[in-house]
Amino acid sequence: MLLELIVNSAVDRSSSPSWKANVLDDLSRGSHLFTGSEASVKKAVVNNLDKAYHPVPQIRSKLVKPVYGDGFYVEVSRGCRWLCPYCLESFTTFPPRYRSFNTIKSLILKGLQYVNERRVIIYSLSFFDHPSSDELLNWLLSEGIKYSLPSLRYTTLNIARMELVAAGGQRTITIAPETVDADVSCAIRKCFLRELVYELSRYALLKDMNVKLYFIFGLPGEGMDIGRRTAEFINEVTATGLRRSGQVRVSVNPFIPKPNTAMQYFPLPSREVFERKVKELLRNIDRRVRVSVYNWKLAFAQALIALGDENAGYLSIEWALMGGKLGQLKSMLSEIGYSPRYVFSRKELGHKFPWSSIDLGVKGVINKLANELLALSGS
Repeated sequence: MLLELIVNSAVDRSSSPSWKANVLDDLSRGSHLFTGSEASVKKAVVNNLDKAYHPVPQIRSKLVKPVYGDGFYVEVSRGCRWLCPYCLESFTTFPPRYRSFNTIKSLILKGLQYVNERRVIIYSLSFFDHPSSDELLNWLLSEGIKYSLPSLRYTTLNIARMELVAAGGQRTITIAPETVDADVSCAIRKCFLRELVYELSRYALLKDMNVKLYFIFGLPGEGMDIGRRTAEFINEVTATGLRRSGQVRVSVNPFIPKPNTAMQYFPLPSREVFERKVKELLRNIDRRVRVSVYNWKLAFAQALIALGDENAGYLSIEWALMGGKLGQLKSMLSEIGYSPRYVFSRKELGHKFPWSSIDLGVKGVINKLANELLALSGS
């Protein structure tokens, strides 16, 4: 859609000395393209995914294996109805839209002709929100096609669906409570359902599946005891029937503020605070659990770029040209006098961000959720 506009405009304007400026002027008229001169620009939305292009022959590296393994990757939906306030993709791809069952079947049957393994990786922010999710999995089973579901919202799961997930050949079930704090979990739209996590974990462990649990430390409103409380909960999960060491895996990430989300107003937790909470987790957790902790320095680099303006863009380019090593970033900031204070400061509602002129159509939701979180954290 946009490419066609660019080509047509460039051809029409090619004889003009100022053709580049003229092309930008053409594109700024209702094309949803931000050229820098608009007060605001609205995001373009593909309303009908059945009519949207989907690659069938898919480019694969011969050197690097895809993160979810070999097979045909199919996008069954776009957007997410839950709008968790920390999730960049849910806000930038809103509203939720779904490809029809027949279109998905057609894509899969065509796509499998181009891959070596009769396997499908299903891409969706929350697969079981798709109105034909169960029907699709049953069809894949009837056709003898294996499948993997990398992204599952655990509150949409039950034992019947867990059986469907396992039947497709998936050996790891991912559950992301994010936090065990009841108030904070509801504020981030992931109300912590302890008994459901127990039930799902018990089933997975009984079937000799791996269970991977995701948590975020540094969310607004959580206490300094979150590490210990998280460890106690995980120990209750392992007590349901751990069969082998490493069967339960835990991933802990620092909260990283992202642009155009309801949590863009909140700071990255300091390294000291994050690591203290992690230390409490490791001190109290069952030793048979495999724990991976996201590097705080990487989180800092992410937040520096995510919340920055064009100067952060220039900074990231120079950093990359220097080699892009984490140790170089801190010294580079000192050398050029670039202050990272904005990463650690809490902003007031209404703060003008570099991306404030981009209208994603969810400003009301962002403000409502941000207000609730600011109140919870004692603003």
